[in-house]
Amino acid sequence: MWFLIRCAFWLTIVFASIDWEQDADPKLASPAAVWSTAREFLGKSLEQARAQGEKACADAPVACLEAATRISQIGAEKRPEVKAKAPATTAAAMH
Repeated sequence: MWFLIRCAFWLTIVFASIDWEQDADPKLASPAAVWSTAREFLGKSLEQARAQGEKACADAPVACLEAATRISQIGAEKRPEVKAKAPATTAAAMH
């Protein structure tokens, strides 16, 4: 218990001594800038993941096809069945 109290004390001192405004990134000053930066980061991450996937499939096409088959099977198992329901026929609807 004393360890946690000492950690909280020292971390409070450390965080109080940091000059947060000086370290702030001007690129993240507004919410619109945060969303823009997040979109850029996500786009770059997706491009990199796609490039790595393409390279892996080019290096081992059989393994890539097996993985694609497994992924499609998992997707088919998780997909909810869409059952078409016939419209209810009642005596009132027939008249």
